[in-house]
Amino acid sequence: MAFADGDMLLLDELFMLPRDAERSSFDLNRIETPDWRGVDITKESQRDEKRPDSIQRRIIDGLLAQGDLHEVIVDDDGAGESADVVAIRLAGSKMVAELYHCKYSADPKAGARLGDLYEVCGQTQKSIRWRKRPDIFLNHLLKREGDRRSAGRPSRFEKGSRANVVGWLNRWQKLHYEFHAIIVQPSFSKAKAEQSRLELFSATQSLLMDTWG
Repeated sequence: MAFADGDMLLLDELFMLPRDAERSSFDLNRIETPDWRGVDITKESQRDEKRPDSIQRRIIDGLLAQGDLHEVIVDDDGAGESADVVAIRLAGSKMVAELYHCKYSADPKAGARLGDLYEVCGQTQKSIRWRKRPDIFLNHLLKREGDRRSAGRPSRFEKGSRANVVGWLNRWQKLHYEFHAIIVQPSFSKAKAEQSRLELFSATQSLLMDTWG
């Protein structure tokens, strides 16, 4: 559960952020403004049919276009997800996991609607639980793939396979971990960013960095 001041309740543990006087403002340079032409920003999920004009599909296509940078790209969309899109690579003995949290727009035109941001920032804050136990994170991806295939639906793996994840899981205690949480919200206009919106980003960033860095 995310609170308006940025504090976060996960299970029975409360994570309290520094109060405003101690918290730095969010750096606008960290907000990227990609080209969303051809995307219906009111469509979040690619679904089984892999809708080409969805936000999630645009993110996946962008990751695939990076060539060999990622060994595994997973569509983890749905109830209980770790993120809408997960991209993982191994750099020596360090696993780098990128968690992309997508949110559709309530309106076809970009703006600075606070309601569009609260849910996706809350989802992003919850990402910290996967860094706490990377083995549970990897098992989660395997279970989600098994459940999807058992239901006769397309694989969640957009790149790589179950074998990649099993290999990492078998030696998870020998690996180091670096997690990145990325908010994908094409309805948010950087040019119209208000202080209250930036404070929400700052609160989310502070919680992630103050807990697991």
